[in-house]
Formats: sequence, C-alpha cells, structure tokens
Amino acid sequence: MAGIQAETRPPGEGVGPQPRDREGASILTGPGRLPRFHLAAVMVLILAFAFGFAALKGASRPWAIATMLLGMGITLAAHVIAARGIVLGLGFVAAFWAYILATVVLMLLEATTGVRLNPVNRLVAASVPILHPIDELGPSDFLDQNRRFDAGAYAAIGQSLTFLAFSMLGAVTADLVSRLLIARREARRRDAPSEPSGADPTSPLILPFRKGRELLDEIRDTRPAPGTLAVWWLGQSGFLIKSEVGLLAIDPYLSEHLTAKYAATDKPHVRMTEAPFRGADLEGVDLILASHKHSDHLDPGTIPGLLAASHDAILVLPSALVEHAHAMGLPQDRVVGIDAGETSIHAGFRVRAVASAHEGLDTDGAGRHLYLGFVVEVGGLRVYHSGDGLAYDGLADAIGEGPFDAFFLPINGRDPRRGVAGNMAAAEAVDLAARCRPRFVVPRHYDMFTFNTVPVAEFENEARGLPVGVTPRVLRCGERWEIRP
Repeated sequence: MAGIQAETRPPGEGVGPQPRDREGASILTGPGRLPRFHLAAVMVLILAFAFGFAALKGASRPWAIATMLLGMGITLAAHVIAARGIVLGLGFVAAFWAYILATVVLMLLEATTGVRLNPVNRLVAASVPILHPIDELGPSDFLDQNRRFDAGAYAAIGQSLTFLAFSMLGAVTADLVSRLLIARREARRRDAPSEPSGADPTSPLILPFRKGRELLDEIRDTRPAPGTLAVWWLGQSGFLIKSEVGLLAIDPYLSEHLTAKYAATDKPHVRMTEAPFRGADLEGVDLILASHKHSDHLDPGTIPGLLAASHDAILVLPSALVEHAHAMGLPQDRVVGIDAGETSIHAGFRVRAVASAHEGLDTDGAGRHLYLGFVVEVGGLRVYHSGDGLAYDGLADAIGEGPFDAFFLPINGRDPRRGVAGNMAAAEAVDLAARCRPRFVVPRHYDMFTFNTVPVAEFENEARGLPVGVTPRVLRCGERWEIRP
C-alpha cells in the first residue's frame, strides 16, 4: 500500500527541555506545600540575624566568617524544614519571630535602663561605631544618662541597616544555591532514577515507577538526541517510543475496560498494575500502532481519548480491522490499514508489518492477517514489537535481517485451560532473540491480569543463556529507558 508521509518538523524545533515551574523554580520561588511568604520570612529573618552580627565592627574576622557560614547553613536547613510540612515550617517562622521580638524588647530596655539584660546585645553595642567613630562614642556611653537614648537609637539604626543589606545579599545567595541543588537533583533523577513515585506499600496494585502528571511531564519534556530513542513501558504490551522527530504508541492499554467487561464472568480480569495515566491525558502522540483486535491492544477505553488529545495522530492497525475501528467511533480519516509485508511511514517512523500467530496465522475472508507485529525504523535504529504471537516457523525470516536494536516480546505463554491464547513463553522469547541477535530484548505481557501472567524471574533465568551482545532489559511500568547508538 502507499505509505503515508508525515510533515517534516523544522530542524531544531522543540529541541531542548521546556521550562517547567516544578523543575526550574527555586525552593524560595517555586510552588510548595508552605506559602511563599513563610519561606521568604524564614530565610530573611535568619539571614538578618546571622549576617547582621557578622558585619559588626566589634566582631573579630574569624567569628564574622563563621557566623556567615552558619547563617547560610541555617538558611538552607530552614528551606528543607519548611518544605517538609506546614507545622514545622510555621513553627520555625514563629520561633524566629519570637526571638527577634525578644531581642528588640531587650535592646530597648537596655537603652532606657542601662542594664545589659541580653548577653548577645553586648555585641549589639559594637554596632554604634558604624555611625560614630569609636573615640567619639563607645559601649560605655550606654551607661551615660545624658547620651543613653542616643546610643540606643544609634544601635538600633545601625543594626537595622546592617540587617537590611545582608538580608538582601543572603536572600539572593541562598536562592541561587537552592536552584543549583534542585538542578543537580533533577539531573540525577533523570539519569538514574532511584525510587518510584507515589509508593504505597499498602496498595494491592503494582505501582508504576512514575505516573500521572510527573510521567506525562517527563514524556513531554524528553528530547532524545539524534540516533537515540526514549522508551516507556505502559504495562502489558504497551510502549511509548520517542525519537528526535516523533512520539509513537504501541498497543496502549490504559483503561479499566476489560476489568469492567469481565467483572461478572468466570474469567475476571483483575488488574495487577496500576495504569500510569489515561489515554486522554497524553498529548503529542504522532502515531499509534495496534497489533490486533483484543482490547488490551486495541483498547476502546484508551484509543478514542488518545486520538482526541493528540490531534495529529493516526492509528495504524491490521487492514482486516479497519471497519471494526470505524464501528468503535474512531474517525475514518485517522485510521490506516496495513497488512503483512506492507509499509507505512508517518512522523519519521517507518513501520513494516509482520504476520503474527496468536495460535495460528489467522486471516479474514480476503486473506488479510488478523494479528500483526511491527518492525519500526527511525533515526537509524530498528526495533521489533511482535504483538501477540508464537514463535512460528519462518518468523525470523519474516522479521528480516538485522541489525536490530531491541525486540519487545511476550513471555506469558499459552494455556487454553485458563483461556490464555498463544503467546511465546519466556524460553521461546529468549530463543527467538538468540537467533535474531538484537542488542536488547525486553519482556512484556505480564503483571497485568492475575489469570494471565508469569513471574518475570522466569525470563531473567532464561536470559542467562543469551549470547554475548544480546542484553536482557526488564522495565518497570512508567520507567524511561534510552536506546543509544
């Protein structure tokens, strides 16, 4: 059939991560659970107190430097404490407001009574030479009845000016430091993520590595370098593959359609892994591939929302299923049929269909295959997604000669007694990979429904026999993986 050529994006368009408040903002200015005012109040008050005394002429140079460093440390600690909860944050603010207020009251009492009530205020007296040379006015003038008020006023003015200057400097410094710390944290998270988001040990579901807005933002902001692919597993057989020029979705199942459909039957589809998001939440998809009719591959609860959210996306599926897609209410001008051996090109993705045997190599009355796999080429890389199917004789030849960068293969096997249609078992998937020699082999079609899964450890054990140069890669739902040249 004739290929469909997508519009070419201008060179460099969309390259580079887009700014985001969540990642780009500092602790001071960014959104958080504590109001910005309280964060600013904590920082300014602490810096005013610490840096103000550090600048007093009566302090020795080592003590002044130590106090400035201490002020920076306290400020950063205040950021952390304030960011962790309203109770700690407000308590921190209240404590320092109380201390500053007490200091001011004691200073006024000293100025009027001549009694040094606060040991710290002995250092305050040294701020007087800021406005008066030491030989004209010294700490002893606090005890002079005639100059007592003037000395106290000068001390208060000098301290206030010092607080103001160093508070501004400290605020800028601490904010820059917090930005650097956030930038380093985000870089580490992108390069080597360590913990899944939203972990809940009490949840009966397997939680995605990332999900919801966090995952959607990551997908949107990821800009693969030329010759590199970013891959996310969506659970079951679903994957997102993002290249420099486009975003491809393969067999996404992101709804509860099958759970609802079979809830009152003898074959309930009890979900094991939480959906990372819904189809209508994902924007910017250019191409959707559906390998066959089963709802965990051509999902009535996912595809319509996905097409609605991504206005330029088209759906490519077996030609035998085009009328079925129209019956689902999918727009006719956005559904493209393809059969084994045919090629479609869209958004920079070159897709060649390969017949799959979901038990047998089934066809419709016109001889068109009902089950397909896809060889996808983009940016000089080539991957194969088998859809659902067995490793039938001649499959390796149909896939074609390499080199291949990744195979995405099912491992749940077949079990007619449980109503599980034909799929490769872990050993069969590993054997196919060993014969075709892709750089990576990724298992899928497990941990979605309780009646139709196997432990991924079976694949990991079998994969120990893979030849050198073929690497197993087990993904977690919602985890990003990059295929580099």
